[in-house]
Amino acid sequence: MRHPTRSLGTRVNIVLAQAPAELPPPDKPLPPQVAPLEMPNLVGLTPREAVDRLVNAGLRPGRSERRSVSDAAQSAKVIEQSVSAGATIEKGASIDLVVGSWATVVPQLIGLPMSEARDTLKRSGLRLGRRSPEVSKREPGTILSQSVPAGTRLAGGSRVDLLYAARARQGGTRR
Repeated sequence: MRHPTRSLGTRVNIVLAQAPAELPPPDKPLPPQVAPLEMPNLVGLTPREAVDRLVNAGLRPGRSERRSVSDAAQSAKVIEQSVSAGATIEKGASIDLVVGSWATVVPQLIGLPMSEARDTLKRSGLRLGRRSPEVSKREPGTILSQSVPAGTRLAGGSRVDLLYAARARQGGTRR
């Protein structure tokens, strides 16, 4: 192709193009541009709520561990996450969670009246389990033994069975 002759002083426009430093092979698509995400706050959520929030944010749930807590309100709730809330994180990252497990110490109940033992269990975050009578010379209703020794750590809401004093039945047959 021949170019027409131009006279001196004629303006010429030149367009330059620059190729990218590295081009992917023609059969491989360009990787998508991923915008960084802001890590959501998961503390205080149930494990199911936390996993739902992670998945909806484009993140993956990682390992989960349980750790004893002294506050019943933290039981079965996320108490720690491996990436701080508000931090910048890449989509698809795996996030580890720590879930609170409420543990309480079993109180000494032996020698208490049944009503006081029940109230003590309730204040400790435990529940009264089976109550079984046993004939005894002790005051009726007095706790004689408990199924879990005092000082044992149990998950909150666990049951403690009690054996209590009862009077011998009157009117039995004699030989």
